Amino acid sequence: MTICDEILLKYADGQLDTDAAAKVAQGLVHDADALQRLHAIRLSGVGLAREAARSAALSENDPLAQMILQGHSGTELREGRSRTQVAPSKRSPAFSTTRQRRTWPAAMRIAASIALLAIGLVSGYLAQGWRNAQTASGLQAYPTWLIRVVDYHTLYRRETVAPARRITRSDIAALAARFSATLAQRVVIPDLAAERLEFRRGQVLKFNNDPIIQLAYLPNKSGHPIALCLKTTTSPDALPSFEILRGLGTIRWRQNGIDYVLVGDHSETFLRAAAGDARQQIALGGRS
Repeated sequence: MTICDEILLKYADGQLDTDAAAKVAQGLVHDADALQRLHAIRLSGVGLAREAARSAALSENDPLAQMILQGHSGTELREGRSRTQVAPSKRSPAFSTTRQRRTWPAAMRIAASIALLAIGLVSGYLAQGWRNAQTASGLQAYPTWLIRVVDYHTLYRRETVAPARRITRSDIAALAARFSATLAQRVVIPDLAAERLEFRRGQVLKFNNDPIIQLAYLPNKSGHPIALCLKTTTSPDALPSFEILRGLGTIRWRQNGIDYVLVGDHSETFLRAAAGDARQQIALGGRS
């Protein structure tokens, strides 16, 4: 029996119950086409990026939203970016050549399937994905919404949020109230000034009609933005864990019914410090 894309999408995002997920997993063993489509779903960040650009009430001058809506490649926004804070792993020339020969056919197949969605933007995502040395199978351990949030953030540069006007205390209070109503959970917008991060923007994204709150922060003087993303969950609380996804550092934890992920082009030490500060404020805010 052919596994439809709707079922694959729910499977990728962990929305199936245990029995249904087991049946899909068993079916994937014997269905190479469905497995490849699952890989394409894992790698594609187009849906979240386009929906966010259309529905998040972004400024008309927002370069990220304009690039996404016009269908340009993500590489145009990332041009000139440096990744000095997260050191890439060193590989020998022989290893790099061998790996390129081994993964190129798979990359072509995945690129062909995703190109039907948005050729320009997806080409940027795929190039980024292969440069980060992460295969589709390696991403299957993560929910699809998380991968798409990280994909969206790979487009961010300092200029993406720098033009935004300064946010006042009353702005933050109003945003926190609106986001709390959106998630039906108490939302705290952490003040990360101690980590030399300034809150610059909050917006509502959506994945499978489920809202995701994105809080964007900018380092005071230099460096790329970081984002704290929130999504409701029924899973129990979990302590922070660090991963590198799509070449970006991520700290993920669960707290009081909300799944949090802090993502940015920064070191593990920096992100853990910011996440620790955020967790403390969220815990205190939840009790007030």
